[in-house]
Amino acid sequence: MRRPQRQQQQQLAAAIHDPHDYENYQDLQDIQLAHEYRLKLKHSPRQSSFCVVAVIFYELLRPDIADADAATKGERLFVVGTNDEPCYIGGAICAERAALVQLRFLPIKKITKIVISTDAHHPVYPGMLCREFMSSHMYIDPKEVPIVTAGCVCQRDGCGLVCLLDAAGTAVAHHVSSTPGADAGTRTGASCSIKDKMGECSFNGNGSSSSRKVLHEWEYVKTYLTDLYPHPSPYTRLTALESVELGMEFSKKRGCLSYNSPGLSQEAKELILVAVQVARDSSKDRLDLHPIQYAAAVKFDNGDVYTASQRKTLEYGCSVDAITQLASIMMASSSSTGTDDATAGVVRRRPKWIVQVDQYGVIHAPFAAARAFLSEYGFGDCRVLVQQNNREQGYGPLLECDDADEDDTTNHAAKNVVIMEVAVNDIAPSMPELGRLHNVEDTKPL
Repeated sequence: MRRPQRQQQQQLAAAIHDPHDYENYQDLQDIQLAHEYRLKLKHSPRQSSFCVVAVIFYELLRPDIADADAATKGERLFVVGTNDEPCYIGGAICAERAALVQLRFLPIKKITKIVISTDAHHPVYPGMLCREFMSSHMYIDPKEVPIVTAGCVCQRDGCGLVCLLDAAGTAVAHHVSSTPGADAGTRTGASCSIKDKMGECSFNGNGSSSSRKVLHEWEYVKTYLTDLYPHPSPYTRLTALESVELGMEFSKKRGCLSYNSPGLSQEAKELILVAVQVARDSSKDRLDLHPIQYAAAVKFDNGDVYTASQRKTLEYGCSVDAITQLASIMMASSSSTGTDDATAGVVRRRPKWIVQVDQYGVIHAPFAAARAFLSEYGFGDCRVLVQQNNREQGYGPLLECDDADEDDTTNHAAKNVVIMEVAVNDIAPSMPELGRLHNVEDTKPL
């Protein structure tokens, strides 16, 4: 699929749009494209009744025959994906992943932009699984590729177009409730045609009509993966074999590191070693499925320590990560009311540290499912141990050597690795709020 070439867009922006800069105009135009695709959907997902569309813009390494003419003209290429859900919500797929997998058929040079449209009145950031998948994508530069997400209401005073879908496939012109469990085909309300209302806005921003037609003024935010998904796994963008090689290299050099990062307490060091031992003890668990084995340990403020190891399954997406297996223990401990509560059976306690490692001693921040659980169930202030190269802030290689002597590469590489304590909220920033998803302004975040 194609978009008009840049010169045409710039001329159009100068001719019909308010005096915004070109970049803002292009963002609004791309958002409108995403909204139009969302409104073309025949029905909403059956569980959430909440539509999301992702438009991924890209450049080709070598134009295919079908795209050669477009590439020659400088037109922008893109793919579109949307979300869907089975009866069990854990099997849902997000719009971003649905779009990105299509690019495997193309000789991609790079992804240039990601634009997300939803049924929410306000911009909604991607969920954790989307962020994790994007962080692992070879053609998304986490520092350079903008992620634009937009609300579905025109912000111009006097317009107020709400771009939702009703059963007839038209744009609804005022607020329509969309809540979990609602019939996916019953979005109703006073409506106006997409053709008449989506293409241009007739209001000048002060509530009065204008003969000058401009793009709708969507509320949107622009961000990057480095902000949305900090501290990815040190194995991000590596193959299974490359992960093993890095793990083994790190294990050899760990003697120089000895988990002696400045400020790391003895308690935290001991918890890491406990988790590493669990990972090593279970390292042969279903080794034929994947060579890396993860384990996690949580230490509560009363000194109790619990551990768990990853459970792999043949279909990778059904695997259970190590931290999520500790969820029931953390929930039971946090919901109990003390020793006088006979029904609780345990003293109320809070996790003090959480750490996840593999059999080579490499520390990994919680994966997507665990980040979502911890942040949405009241553990946002809990401390998580993460590990990274202190030069790259989480998105660079774990071990590196610059101009050090060959005989000194082990010490040099190890010294660049640091272990830090961060809050769960720091690794799961800008989580979507339930009220903003379903356009209920006074609903508190989960």
